[in-house]
Amino acid sequence: MATSNPQPRPNRTFYIDVPVIKGISSTFRPKNTQNADQNASKVKVASLQPLQTSKSVNQLINRKRGRDDDEKNAKDAPQKRRQLQQVEKKPIQKLKADAAVPPKASNVITKDAPVKKPIVKKAPQPLWTRVGVDFTRQEVEDRIMLREFTLRFNSCLGIKRNILEKLEDFGAFDDVVAKAILLSMIETIKADSPSDERRLLNEFVGKVRGRGMSFYDILCHLQQLRHKTGLNIPNLVNDLKVEPHTINADALIPVMLGLIDDLLQTRAVRSELDKFKTEMADVRKGYYAAVKEEKERWAGIRVPMMEEKKKGGPSYDAEKWKKKFEAAKAKHDANEHAIKFDYVKNQAAIAPRYTPLVDKEGRTYYIHTPSTRKPPAKSSRDEFMKWTWFVAVWGKLPEDAKRIDIPSDVKKEEEGWWGFGEAAECELLAKWIQFKAEEAEETERAASSKNSSDDDSSELTEEEEDGDEDGDVRVADSKRLVAALLDFADVLRYADDTLGK
Repeated sequence: MATSNPQPRPNRTFYIDVPVIKGISSTFRPKNTQNADQNASKVKVASLQPLQTSKSVNQLINRKRGRDDDEKNAKDAPQKRRQLQQVEKKPIQKLKADAAVPPKASNVITKDAPVKKPIVKKAPQPLWTRVGVDFTRQEVEDRIMLREFTLRFNSCLGIKRNILEKLEDFGAFDDVVAKAILLSMIETIKADSPSDERRLLNEFVGKVRGRGMSFYDILCHLQQLRHKTGLNIPNLVNDLKVEPHTINADALIPVMLGLIDDLLQTRAVRSELDKFKTEMADVRKGYYAAVKEEKERWAGIRVPMMEEKKKGGPSYDAEKWKKKFEAAKAKHDANEHAIKFDYVKNQAAIAPRYTPLVDKEGRTYYIHTPSTRKPPAKSSRDEFMKWTWFVAVWGKLPEDAKRIDIPSDVKKEEEGWWGFGEAAECELLAKWIQFKAEEAEETERAASSKNSSDDDSSELTEEEEDGDEDGDVRVADSKRLVAALLDFADVLRYADDTLGK
């Protein structure tokens, strides 16, 4: 059998599943090909193409996808139905006929709408009336403090009512008033004094009561007590250098004010101070109960009268009904003023201390405890002769004041006393103080926001923190001042109601 020469195997082309990149070809040489080196130039080069699935495979995949879609549709069918139902329920919103249609772009330049100017609030304008006095500010303040203390602690001092009433007349501080108050103070201090001091005080009281001592002699004995006791008696050396007959009852006022410090240390006065803690709640409770009772009483009168007006009828007389209603309303207002007057008086009777109030510009307001007297005549109140029946203000006239009652020989720039003796003027004064406080607060807020925007990372300095605390104190003082002025306005209304009866 003849042996034939073996023929070399033909080169085979293989396709592999790799990404197709244009411009790149690959040559694959099978290892099992003989004479590969000799026939390398005969190897077929082909561009790589992605594998293509056969028709049968595609049909199988499509059937499987169909089953998956059917299962997914079966699961999602209820949810789709609910979504379709919700869509159907939504009403179709139609464009309103009067809906504003946005204007088309135009090359015409239009003018800007006019900007509204902010409304500037005007400050209330109370009437600033200059009060002419023959005393210095210190002398007026001394008389105010002496009256307020004796009224507050008269349960300890035991001063007669007619003496207390005379304290309201600053220009009539006579001998009887001065000696009565001085002896009452000494007697109260003596109860808690040591035995040696008590003996000296008894001797002094006996001399004053036993014989008619001049005020010069009284000051001499008080100067001796100053050295022999621990009482807070001021040094009277300069007062004793003048002629004896020139010393009058006013010379005892500084001595009495000094003895107030000793009185505050006595058991009787300290027990009175404790009443504020225990009785203030009862005073407020009684006030609110009285107000509620009066409102209920007024409602029982007002409601039937309004029903009568609404019902009308042939027997209804509008003019007669109006007079009847106004009379009933005036009585209701008078009862409310009397209730507020009693509340202010009872509150002052247990207050721990009397303190003048100051506004943000430095003016001092003296709002007195209600008088024990019957309200004075309107003419005397208009002349500002009764200090306890008007608000006394010390300081300069405000720059924005427009209603001024001042003598022609007095300069507006000078400090002095100003009086507010009408209920309406006190209310205007309270509104003016509130307006100025709000104005200052807005200015401070704007300044602080500007400073914070200039330096956001900076922290508040100690001075700025102190300034914030001072601002809070001023706001609290303004609120107390406004409340006190409104209370005093009710006191003046009570006086008007009393004089009208």
